[in-house]
Amino acid sequence: MVQGRRGEIVDILRQRIARALGTGSICAGDRLASTREMAHELHADPRVVSAAFRVLETEGLVEIRARSGVYVRMNASAARSSMVTPVETLTDVLTNAVMRGYAGPEFVARLNTLVSGHRLRTVVLATMPDQVLGLARELREDFGLDAAPLLVERMTSDAGRRMLKGADLIVTTERHHSRIGQLADELGVPRLSVSIRRDLFDSEWALWRGEPVHIVVLDARFRTLIRKFLTDAGAEKAAVRVHLATDDLSRIPADAPTYVTQAARTHIGKGHVPGMMIPPTRLFAEDCVRELWRIIGGLNLSRRRA
Repeated sequence: MVQGRRGEIVDILRQRIARALGTGSICAGDRLASTREMAHELHADPRVVSAAFRVLETEGLVEIRARSGVYVRMNASAARSSMVTPVETLTDVLTNAVMRGYAGPEFVARLNTLVSGHRLRTVVLATMPDQVLGLARELREDFGLDAAPLLVERMTSDAGRRMLKGADLIVTTERHHSRIGQLADELGVPRLSVSIRRDLFDSEWALWRGEPVHIVVLDARFRTLIRKFLTDAGAEKAAVRVHLATDDLSRIPADAPTYVTQAARTHIGKGHVPGMMIPPTRLFAEDCVRELWRIIGGLNLSRRRA
């Protein structure tokens, strides 16, 4: 096991590359961000980052080419599959549970009670289509929730009221924390205000070889929100270029990494968007994920008792 700062950076880069390969954000043969760029982002000595890349090369994950850069190895997907498997992840969870005093079968039974049950009806409230559709997608895919998007401006409509009255959980953004909190209290429904990962644009997407990532959105307000998020997070604005779905998208280079929000894709329809399409990275911050599982577990447990 590689120790110290180099070991820490090896773990960071290994996990980023593994996640990016898993989502299709990068592919075998792609050139990664340079050692100097990664050192700048990670606030590390370039020599330490270079040593970390050499460790990953011995693992078969990357290939270092003299005077050219660091590339994803052609068989990196096979190397990735042998690095972090569901069995290893579950082994870590069960080991931690036993060390905290649970018997393995007891812990598994409790876990099953907490996370499995009826698909909880969840209403996602936000101001912009790009927000509600993106959040609803993640709630469905990562948490198994029956997530329905609802714009805040429509929450007082007849359809909006029916959705909210039938909800098991309301999810919203920090901007609407107080307003939606009052509504949730009146309905007797749990509410979660989503917190977004601060490293959203400095994780998997930072692996690209210094090229800007292009994002296509539907709502001009969402473009402004992304730019503010970049500023607040201290990220490089030059690394992300945001376009409206109504813009002339032909300006996006054909080989540029490009992400299209679900709302923008719905608006564009079958129209062509240039660029190399990449899937979204996960939005929710760790504290938000933890709180969401706590709420899901509590709701499922109360249903089971009832």
